Amino acid sequence: ISVENSFNSGDATWFWERFVAHAPKSVSITIDIGHLESAGIDSISYIDTMPERLAERVSFVHMHHTAEERYGIKDHWPLVPGCREIAALKTLIKRKKGLQVILELDASEEGMGQSIELLKDLR
Repeated sequence: ISVENSFNSGDATWFWERFVAHAPKSVSITIDIGHLESAGIDSISYIDTMPERLAERVSFVHMHHTAEERYGIKDHWPLVPGCREIAALKTLIKRKKGLQVILELDASEEGMGQSIELLKDLR
């Protein structure tokens, strides 16, 4: 079982403290970096200051880019070079090994391919 910050990412720390921090070790955290950004949260700073007891529970990372609204959609865009989401993932990788990344995109084949290549470069 892995618990994700989703719609109300502003209270993710409180949520995880309440429902994950004291749960069995088999319960992990899925952090959605794109949703942090779409909620107006500085994902790089958030990851950097995330309490260690929570950071050690992160197993999965949802990745997508948040950009200007297009077609009524603000997030789930393909990753782009130099985006904040990639920078936040790099910060998280420094803190936690063995992460698994899930691309969560509404994207074209080109956008999917670019996102995969950007993530492969982080290995």
